[in-house]
Amino acid sequence: TAPPGAAPGPLVVLAHGGPESRDYLDWDRQVQSLAAQGWWVLQPNFRGSGGYGLAFAGEGWGRWGDRMQEDIEDAVAQVVAARGLDGDRVAIMGASYGGYAALMGAVRRPDLYKAAIGIAGVYDLPDFMEFVARRDDSPGKEAYDFWTKRIGRPEADAARLAQASPRRRVGEVACPVLLIHGVDDEIVSVFQSRRMKDALQAAGKSVDYREIRDVGHGGWEDEVEQDMMDRCITLLRRVFA
Repeated sequence: TAPPGAAPGPLVVLAHGGPESRDYLDWDRQVQSLAAQGWWVLQPNFRGSGGYGLAFAGEGWGRWGDRMQEDIEDAVAQVVAARGLDGDRVAIMGASYGGYAALMGAVRRPDLYKAAIGIAGVYDLPDFMEFVARRDDSPGKEAYDFWTKRIGRPEADAARLAQASPRRRVGEVACPVLLIHGVDDEIVSVFQSRRMKDALQAAGKSVDYREIRDVGHGGWEDEVEQDMMDRCITLLRRVFA
């Protein structure tokens, strides 16, 4: 999405959640809020996204932190080159899986991203799998089985899951971070963001943390979302100045 006038300038990567969701060419008020500031917005449908068939979605299974991130990085390089954008002013943000992608992007590419914003994100994969296992009381452990297929098995894949967890690699983060999470989130526990914040602070990193009471994983009221976007835009204005 181009800003008014389509002049070359900064770029905000907005990674979708799911990850087996996708972005469409339609109205998105977060995108429009960012573009109205004069920034370009990139919404990549990376491997692992939905809407392109099971094989395409399956390309992301067990590849959190590598192939899916590589697709986002490749998309950034492509759009910067194609549109003549400012490759020295790129930020990344997202919610849920998109929050994971934002913080993992900051870990993998400290040279690229000047800010990372995670909203209700997953930042420690072993902790998330433990959370899912603890809450899944279905007879066949359907939810736990679903996520082990997508992310991995904590015992067999312990080293890979740790490597793919931003909270365990905060020393590699170089940009300022904004974390936002609803206290009543029953899909991704607020403890994911609390522990990420603690780890970043312990490592001496720049982090702003905002908890929102009486809201869950999504579907926030307009005034709550507006406050969230105000905080995001404030950070982005600072790093893009």
